[in-house]
Amino acid sequence: MTSFADRFLPADAPESLRRMVNYWDARRGTRLMPSFEDIDPSYIPWALSSMYVLRVVQGGEFVYRLAGAEVERPYGRPLRDTSISDLYPPRSARVIQERWTRVAREPACCFTNTEHPSPGDTFIAAQRVTVPLGRNGWQADHILGIADFGRIRLDEEPLTDGAVIRNVVWANLTRDRISVETPIPSE
Repeated sequence: MTSFADRFLPADAPESLRRMVNYWDARRGTRLMPSFEDIDPSYIPWALSSMYVLRVVQGGEFVYRLAGAEVERPYGRPLRDTSISDLYPPRSARVIQERWTRVAREPACCFTNTEHPSPGDTFIAAQRVTVPLGRNGWQADHILGIADFGRIRLDEEPLTDGAVIRNVVWANLTRDRISVETPIPSE
């Protein structure tokens, strides 16, 4: 039987993302999602430096609960208790926040392959997976993410505030549907 990760992720997705999705899927069992408490760091030590967890805050904001060293490195500071709107210009923050809102509300899993400027005048190139976490198994109160940082390609035009979005893949958990979406440049 094909694993959820194999159905959801592109064939060339990094192994670390595939392993995390398989771990998340095993922890959720028959529920739509596992809870934050179901995630045991001792089972995923290979992922901790590239992992982050966001709290879903009323009003549609997301705040970092924790972030590994590789996630924090481009920002040059700890991300705990920081919102995405504290890190990025409004247009970029809105694109990220819309994606996270969809992960939490549908609920859904999301794979992205993007490059974007960081606050430290460098670019972050990464493939990421974000998946919902919820205490009751069906409504998200956290989002778990993992990033695989890569090299920057300079052969594509930026879409939003200097960002390049190569592809976005969604897996809607309530409909068991996986879709690949081609990003549309925003004006």
